[in-house]
Amino acid sequence: RVLVGDEGEDSENAFVGGANRWAFASFVNWELWWPGFPVLVYFKETQTKPEGQIHFFPVLFNGRELYEAMLERCGPSETSMPASGRE
Repeated sequence: RVLVGDEGEDSENAFVGGANRWAFASFVNWELWWPGFPVLVYFKETQTKPEGQIHFFPVLFNGRELYEAMLERCGPSETSMPASGRE
């Protein structure tokens, strides 16, 4: 959601050309960087364009909870397991 103008008119996200909403089923890959101390999330989805669109966002909350939510909603990613779970 992007607010435009003094009146705060609601507008589509001008940076990505639309709303920032993707079906979890469209995620083809996701990672938490760095697993031992996650600070950044990467994901690639195919809803925006068929060949895939990558996205990044900072981890501003509990990394373990985020990992568990991503795992539940998107399925496993090859290297996304937190370091404490790699035993």
